[in-house]
Amino acid sequence: MRRSTALSLKHRPETVAKLYSAFVRAMTRCAGVYGGEVRGISGDRVMMLFEAYDCFVNAVDTAVLINSVCQYVLNKNFTHNEVTFGIGIDYGNMLATKTGARRHGSAQQSYRSLVWLGRPANVASKLTDRANKPEEGFDAVLVRVAYRRGTLLGGTNMVYIDEWPHEFIKKFKHNPLSGLMIHDDATFHSFTYKTQRVVTQKAVPPILMTKVVYDGYRTQRPSAIELANNWYQDVSLDIPD
Repeated sequence: MRRSTALSLKHRPETVAKLYSAFVRAMTRCAGVYGGEVRGISGDRVMMLFEAYDCFVNAVDTAVLINSVCQYVLNKNFTHNEVTFGIGIDYGNMLATKTGARRHGSAQQSYRSLVWLGRPANVASKLTDRANKPEEGFDAVLVRVAYRRGTLLGGTNMVYIDEWPHEFIKKFKHNPLSGLMIHDDATFHSFTYKTQRVVTQKAVPPILMTKVVYDGYRTQRPSAIELANNWYQDVSLDIPD
């Protein structure tokens, strides 16, 4: 669940609790449709495992189902319509181990748990952190500079070049004879300002899978309409660690 911390700070605990409960119930039902098993629930995050047989197809189909349920059911019924979700998929061997501390009495079960360890869990978790993030960027002010470059049908051919303000200013030098600031390009004519959107990170799709998952899916379902229509695209991301 994206921005779960912001949701917790913005809404009453009872509202967030209902949202979390609905989210976990919905994810559990989605997992069961294609044979997945929920093996980890941590507040705003649910981990599902799939048996090796047809695991690529089942995992991807589950991801598509989850995305649809989150977008068209959970968010539509959350009156603020501000809930988004990220999904990550990886493949590999996992280690299941019991962790905890010895306790007696009623708190005994609270100090024990089964933990699933391994690269797939970590990578899938990293992908969920990056998935379904909006475009990031800022509005920058640029200088549109006009230069006289050659002639066009007997007239002046104006060439317009967008430059960063600090680079534009560097091209002016003080002329002590005239007392004026002179542009170092004799063809300089005039300039105006413009605002331009600079994108530092493109919007990330809601479902991210590693290449091994995509290759496995393509092998298990070579004639899928998703592949024929290029609905899955390469995404280049910097993932921590």
